[in-house]
Amino acid sequence: MSLLRPGASHRGANAHGVRRLDAADLSKPSLVDVHPHAEAAAEIAEAVGEQGKFWEIHDTIYENQHDLSDAALLGYVEQVGADVDKVKSDIADGGPRQRVEADFEGAIRSGANGTPTFFVNGLRYDGSWLYEPFFEYLTQVLES
Repeated sequence: MSLLRPGASHRGANAHGVRRLDAADLSKPSLVDVHPHAEAAAEIAEAVGEQGKFWEIHDTIYENQHDLSDAALLGYVEQVGADVDKVKSDIADGGPRQRVEADFEGAIRSGANGTPTFFVNGLRYDGSWLYEPFFEYLTQVLES
């Protein structure tokens, strides 16, 4: 079983190694552009979150980002004590996909096109991520 929605693929090829591109593929960014397993991992996190274990699966996925295969993701679901069959059912029903897509599209619209992206008082911060420059920026914002 693939955790990807029907027709979706890991960066360029479906489970059988075949991918047909159309205009929608070329114009709409996708989580697989970020990481080949990002879509499946995000859907797993959403589905497990419905069982009240979002942060547990979040941390487990983060700690195991070297292996985000479908089998590994389902193993992480079991590891955090979530109901694997319920996760599979929820993903098949499409609820997690809709939430992931809405979040991703909202991030793109807001200008968050990578991680980390910081917003301070509604404005995107494009400066250094190092502590000192970021702290100086926040101090200036607070003083103004």
